[in-house]
Amino acid sequence: ESQHVAWAFERDGGGRGFGFTGAHDHWSWADVNYRKLVLNAIVWTAGAEVPQQGVPAGPLTLNQLLANQDDNPKPGTTLEDVLKAIPAPLAQSAEEPRFEPLTSLGWDADKTGPRIAFLTGLRNSAYGTLESYAGSVLLGRELEGAVPGVDVAVFARPYANDLYVQLKGVSAVVINTDEGPPNPLDKATKPLAELIDSGIGIVALTSSLVASPGKGDLILQTVGGRAEAPAMFDERRIRFAEFTDHPICRGLAPFDVVDGWLAKLQFVESDGIRPLLRDPLRNEPLLWVKEHASGQRAVGFAGGFHHFALANTNYRRCLLNALAWAAKLEISERGIATDALSLEDLQRDQSHRPPGNLDWDRLAERFGIAR
Repeated sequence: ESQHVAWAFERDGGGRGFGFTGAHDHWSWADVNYRKLVLNAIVWTAGAEVPQQGVPAGPLTLNQLLANQDDNPKPGTTLEDVLKAIPAPLAQSAEEPRFEPLTSLGWDADKTGPRIAFLTGLRNSAYGTLESYAGSVLLGRELEGAVPGVDVAVFARPYANDLYVQLKGVSAVVINTDEGPPNPLDKATKPLAELIDSGIGIVALTSSLVASPGKGDLILQTVGGRAEAPAMFDERRIRFAEFTDHPICRGLAPFDVVDGWLAKLQFVESDGIRPLLRDPLRNEPLLWVKEHASGQRAVGFAGGFHHFALANTNYRRCLLNALAWAAKLEISERGIATDALSLEDLQRDQSHRPPGNLDWDRLAERFGIAR
């Protein structure tokens, strides 16, 4: 059945309109005639004269096609993948391709120590917020660097069909994905439930604590707390000055941090739940642990909305300690070692590219990032 994919419309009174159902694939703009069609339509709709040969449009270079895209290439994407997807010849250019895919972090076949896996989302709502992939890679690399022998892998949606085969033998799984149906804890699939039943450590970060209405029993049973979709984050600066005697709190000095915190958390009544970070003004648990009778360890964390909040060394050490504790790794009295991060460290591996009008000095001041 034939369908209209582009059409022109002239309204009574002389107004003009144009409709086009294409442009889903950005690479299609490499085709000169495809682009010329839309350029001609824009000129015609504006009431201007379209040149006899159409609006001039020549071949594009690779960097012209790569420029100004909202998202960075997904992890594992190669330049060859991009070139294969482009349907038309490109103009030759001496410029180096400005192509920077997100970092991949996978299992290291040479390591034999404990394995920790992150399950993450990939696309967030805005630059610097809910950056589950960037945050997971950052924390994973720091943990590998601080604890000899530990092997970390980050798996981003859409997950491979053999995901749970790749998770066999892990010490802990960190779920740091989007709320609702994309969250494996929300779906409560049989492979995940069986993996949790095996006694591995479970860490649920940020949006992975958020369940679809009527769901989330697995989150509640495993981690001890959850919120209901749609997620609501309450941004505020909180000072943490007192810490309980627990391995996750080792090496922490009093600190304050700006972040977005999940609101309307629900908790099960259980002696096994122990809050470790709490809002001193609202008396709300923000990071807590749950120790099951079987010895299984679980951690829930209600912060993490702002990726740049990870610039705070004590905040980051607390999270690294939590990952290590869930995996039953040794934590020294100084906590997991972590060094100061630069602005460039925090910019890496974010799904979106920064907006052109972002005030970097103001951002650095807000989150305490040295420049």
